[in-house]
Amino acid sequence: MKPRGLVVLPVSLQESRDTVTTWTRKVPLPFGVFLDEDAAMARAWRITSTPTVFLIDRRGRVVGKAVGTKPWSSPAGRALLTALLAS
Repeated sequence: MKPRGLVVLPVSLQESRDTVTTWTRKVPLPFGVFLDEDAAMARAWRITSTPTVFLIDRRGRVVGKAVGTKPWSSPAGRALLTALLAS
């Protein structure tokens, strides 16, 4: 959905660069991973468990939050993302 404007910014919480590098070699991602080694972002966004996903619109407003694994590639997940990208 990148051509429609979807941007994914993954953040690894309290993991070292070596740990993240080792993991991304095993699980290749089409984007980089930010590190939050000191948990500053986790505290600022009040993240208490992972995964936590924030859906942020083009104006920078949080329009959704999902805690736990979700079926983003399912028909319902894709429909939600498509609707958010259209607004």
